[in-house]
Amino acid sequence: MIASEFASLPLTDSLQHALLKLATAVLMAGDMALWMGPGRKIIARSWEVPEFGIKVSGALADLGWGGWKMIALPSVLKVTPQLLEVNPSSTIGLLAMLHRENKLENVDSVWKHRLETWVSSRLANWERSEESVLIFLVKPF
Repeated sequence: MIASEFASLPLTDSLQHALLKLATAVLMAGDMALWMGPGRKIIARSWEVPEFGIKVSGALADLGWGGWKMIALPSVLKVTPQLLEVNPSSTIGLLAMLHRENKLENVDSVWKHRLETWVSSRLANWERSEESVLIFLVKPF
């Protein structure tokens, strides 16, 4: 019941910390049936605010959520190109954490190539400046 009501909750800055706890608790406590229905909707809704989606995905990966590979990972892979343009530092932080946790082992070569192209394009004309260094500083999710 709680999971199905998640979509009606506003993703305001003041509520995001509580909603992060709610989303992770509901998904961690749920079973496959919950993950496949309302769980997918929670994940999709979290990406309406990219920074919130990064936090939810990072928390679920860090907690070893059973639905990570089947439900969360595909959404991360799908939004990565847009996230790299909107919030590169947090996105790189999430991807670095996922890599350390071996959550990106079986991603397809097309996605890997896109990421490689993005990194190469950023480094090709890289000049040392505060802004360019900040993009590559890895923030925790």
